[in-house]
Amino acid sequence: ARVITDRVRAEAELREREEQLRIIFNEHRDLQSIIRVEPDGRFVSVAFNRAYVDYARQIIPDPNDFLERGRDEFLRALGVPENEVKRAQGYWREVAANKTPARSEIVYSFDAGRRREIGDITIVPILNTGGGCTHLLWTGHFITEQRRAEEELRKRERELAEAQSIGHVGSWTWDVEANTLVWSDQMFRILGFEAQQFQPTLEAFLDRVPPDERERVERVTWADYAARTSTDIEHRIVRPDGCERFVHTRSLIQMDAA
Repeated sequence: ARVITDRVRAEAELREREEQLRIIFNEHRDLQSIIRVEPDGRFVSVAFNRAYVDYARQIIPDPNDFLERGRDEFLRALGVPENEVKRAQGYWREVAANKTPARSEIVYSFDAGRRREIGDITIVPILNTGGGCTHLLWTGHFITEQRRAEEELRKRERELAEAQSIGHVGSWTWDVEANTLVWSDQMFRILGFEAQQFQPTLEAFLDRVPPDERERVERVTWADYAARTSTDIEHRIVRPDGCERFVHTRSLIQMDAA
């Protein structure tokens, strides 16, 4: 009787853990699904969480129609291009074979290619007691807006670099506390260097100021910093090739919240 009681208790605990996992799976905010790894190498969808179902219903009537069917069929129904389907299958095989998680990006195409979404995908292997990979836990979320923001930032940086080159204007940022500087490409060129030739420092800039003006430039710079006012100063610089130039330097001090 004790053996039966222990077995019943173990089965009840197992059901409770399974229910807890089901709740966690379904309440996860990211898209998640479980993929079965078949002995013949095929991948079959066996479960979608609620977030995945809600998302997929924007494209196909009932995602659950694709349960117990090849995962590749499901991706094609979502509008994933064939080359991305093949690439995804390669990642699944790699995860199943190596039994280690993998992360990748996948492109979804909607409205006959007029709209694209980029998914950040993580695949985690699920192993049986013998150490074999029987299932994959697929988790994904969209990073389309992030990628668009990054591309917009790169575009603005290119436009700024072009404008500075045309106007012969350089810019720099100096973190006084960390004593780190960032120079634009044109700032390097003004001082006679190749763009991003080295890690800029305050000393590297002051080295280009002639000795008879260096003390004034340093004094004005630190005085304006102490007073928390902007710097506006004209002075000479000497480039590495010996060429002397006059520059007009303006700076704006920004304070952190502290």
